[in-house]
Amino acid sequence: GAKLQPRPLAGDLVMLPALDMPRTIKMLDEKDNAALGLSVDEVFKLGFDNLRKQLKPLMSVAKVTGADQIGELSGDSYHSSRLALFESWSPLAKVHGGKLVVAVPAPDTVLYVGDDSPKAVEALRLLVKTATARAPAPLSSELLHWTPQRWELVR
Repeated sequence: GAKLQPRPLAGDLVMLPALDMPRTIKMLDEKDNAALGLSVDEVFKLGFDNLRKQLKPLMSVAKVTGADQIGELSGDSYHSSRLALFESWSPLAKVHGGKLVVAVPAPDTVLYVGDDSPKAVEALRLLVKTATARAPAPLSSELLHWTPQRWELVR
């Protein structure tokens, strides 16, 4: 059969191109690319462009967190896709002095701290573990650290 087209994002997370339909989201495979007359690179570029158009700017939905606070984006099944738009996280990281650690326990949930101290990371790790266990469709319990070049796994 036709194969899905995963691309690595960070840690155990991958990106998959999808077709958003009124009642469902269909993962695109190689046969779909051919039917659309697009290469895999063109399909991903179109997906990124559509995300940029559809999603509200991150700073309009993400709160700047204070010390000992964990931020949360929830209620939109595309919140996890925001991680693919790496550059869009730059303003939030900048406000937190370049320190930003995020996790996506479910497709509709992103948790984050504007602090990379061991205490903050451990608090986030515990919350993410609980959120992942409770999620109807768990995604990942890994933590990712924002850098100007890419997301990096927090060990």
